[in-house]
Amino acid sequence: MVFTESNGTIKQAHLSIVLKFNEKFQTIGDEAGILSGIFELLSADYNKFLICEKDWRKISSKDKIYNECIKDSRGIIKRTIIKSIGRSWEKMRSRLWFLDYCNSEDTKQLYTHTGGSKSLARHREEKSELQERKVSRGELWTLVHK
Repeated sequence: MVFTESNGTIKQAHLSIVLKFNEKFQTIGDEAGILSGIFELLSADYNKFLICEKDWRKISSKDKIYNECIKDSRGIIKRTIIKSIGRSWEKMRSRLWFLDYCNSEDTKQLYTHTGGSKSLARHREEKSELQERKVSRGELWTLVHK
């Protein structure tokens, strides 16, 4: 794992975690949560796992990275760990894809939202009181998108 100190120095850290497993080789204990966080960090390293790939199964560097980063003396949990890193990679890739999707010209909003920080429920209640009748969803949408 690589980290940057406050003075800008880049250092590599080595972390050892001893895992406990149940009879189905699932990680248990507090260490499992730490490991999950490490997998998220590892999966976000796009030098190791390319984000341009569309499918985790096509990532060819999995075994190499596993062998460099994970010390599994018997190799019995390799498949489980690679699947877990894959889930983290796919989740991270989805977030980046969503941001890219939202920022593309094709998907930008055509209408400006002018409702401010008030919830739609508050807007609806206020407009209903002013008009002395229940404001419909369509009317509410029109009111906050002028």
